[in-house]
Amino acid sequence: MNQTIITTYMQWLDLHKAPKGKKKVLLAAIDLFSKKGFSATSTAEIAEQAEVSQATIFKYFKTKDGILLEMIREIFPSIFHPFFDQLSQFEKLEDLIHFIVTDRLDFLGENHELVQIIWQEIMVQEKMRQAFLEILDQHDFFSQWESFLITLKEQFPELAFDLTTKDFFRIISSHLMSFFFQTYILNLSVSDQTEQKKRIEKEILACLKA
Repeated sequence: MNQTIITTYMQWLDLHKAPKGKKKVLLAAIDLFSKKGFSATSTAEIAEQAEVSQATIFKYFKTKDGILLEMIREIFPSIFHPFFDQLSQFEKLEDLIHFIVTDRLDFLGENHELVQIIWQEIMVQEKMRQAFLEILDQHDFFSQWESFLITLKEQFPELAFDLTTKDFFRIISSHLMSFFFQTYILNLSVSDQTEQKKRIEKEILACLKA
């Protein structure tokens, strides 16, 4: 049986087996948290938008923190996982970086509300940061990057000899998250996103080869 590849939180909500009320709460919370911020959103507002009672929220999540933890522990890993399975198909480094930039920026765009919420809260809440790191560890996130980089160095000798896993992750993520911050947090419009992505690809390649 083919497994459905889930790439957005909306797909996850549609396909995930959960009570309708729980899904409505998650959808309303994502919308409100992204617009008003986690701290400024009350469970009463979530209940009103989801058209459920506050008792329903507390039944499924116990607390408002529980809603955010569900996003971190359940939704985010499910929609992120398919990315690694597609990285071994490229024979040219330029094609690989093009795929990473295009695929991950599409991912960030399609899930920008969820990414914004998680990013903002792990920056200010230690409990959420630890939960996020635990999820990365459970899903072997950094070990997958490490194995991937070993393979890359064997395949592409033009990569910097002393490039580490942390270097590789930092170079990729800093460029992508800068674009995300500019576009979805500051709401600064980009006249030509295609050209902007090409510049990001060139900058990443230059850093990886330095």
